[in-house]
Amino acid sequence: MKYMVHKIHAGEELERGYVVIGRNGSVNDFSDVVYPGDLRNCEKCHVNDSYLLPLPDGLLPTTTERDFFDPTLPVSAACLSCHDGQDAAAHAETMTSGLGEACSACHGQGKEFDVEKVHAR
Repeated sequence: MKYMVHKIHAGEELERGYVVIGRNGSVNDFSDVVYPGDLRNCEKCHVNDSYLLPLPDGLLPTTTERDFFDPTLPVSAACLSCHDGQDAAAHAETMTSGLGEACSACHGQGKEFDVEKVHAR
């Protein structure tokens, strides 16, 4: 759900669009959805800075069957749901190893590319 909700909200901003195949094979194209607010306002849905890195331990990977790789680890899934180009996917994959995701090294709180800084309004 977390991946799908972010994708739908990003809608027209996505490079690759977003289509969900639903019940009985229905095709639901969200590629033209326009979010009625500022997508950078993470607090609209997230509470207590829950969108900031590092994310809590124990979060499960997300199934992303039609994406660049599957499954996608939690931080990568959150980021790639909006930043859906091949360059972003390559960056996420490069920053992931058998030890986990290294996203917080640059995008964690207080870091140079802190999520809060790069999404600042």
